[in-house]
This record gives sequence, structure tokens and C-alpha cells, in this order.
Amino acid sequence: MFGFALKSTFIYMVWNKFKKQIITAIISLIGIVIVFAIYEDINNIFIQKKIDYIFELVAAKWFLVCLIISFNIFSFKKAIKENKKYEDQDNCSIEGISTINTPQHKEILNKKKLKTKSDVILQKYLNKEDIKDD
Repeated sequence: MFGFALKSTFIYMVWNKFKKQIITAIISLIGIVIVFAIYEDINNIFIQKKIDYIFELVAAKWFLVCLIISFNIFSFKKAIKENKKYEDQDNCSIEGISTINTPQHKEILNKKKLKTKSDVILQKYLNKEDIKDD
């Protein structure tokens, strides 16, 4: 049962990350199957009518197959570049995002120790001066 959970989690993660690429690959495979089926039909028709266009027919078939495969390769490379671009954006530093100009924000950033919520509650209700800002 645990193995099923691991497998389904893995499949779910892969599906969420590569959903677009998986759908594109499946549609491309269907397209290639359709091209081969049309080729067979046209080839049978040409054989029955004794027309000799086999070279042109094979060239057109492989041109379409290569076109579909090159489209897939291009879309996968584009997805990889976009993924790297988003990873680079995730690794940017906080300093580059915004500048802090208000004195309150600067004061908080310069504190050595920030008060926790429990420190504030203790100071409020017990009126102890033990908990001070450093």
C-alpha cells in the first residue's frame, strides 16, 4: 500500500511539472500514427492505380514526421529555458527586490534580537523589565 502511495505521488509530481510536455508528446505520437496511416492508404491507392509517386509519397511522409519531431524538440528546449529562467529568479537576493526607506523598518533590521510574541505577552501582563530590546 505504501508503494502505491509513492508511485501515485511520483506520477502526480511528474504530471504537474511536465504536463504541457507530456500532452505535446502524446499528441505528436498520435500525429505520427495518423501520418503513417494516411501514407499506407495513399500508397495502396497508388499501387492499385499503378501510379509511380512512391518517392514523393515517402518524402512527404518523412518530412511530416521530421516536422513533428523537430516541433517537439523545439518546445522541450523552450520549456527547459523557461524553467531555468524561473529558477534564476527564485535565487535572487532580497537586497535587489526593494529598498527599505522607512525608519521603522530600518530599526527592526538593526535590532540584534527581535521580540517574540511570547516576550510581548510576558512584558505586557507581568510588567517585567527583564525583556528589553537589545
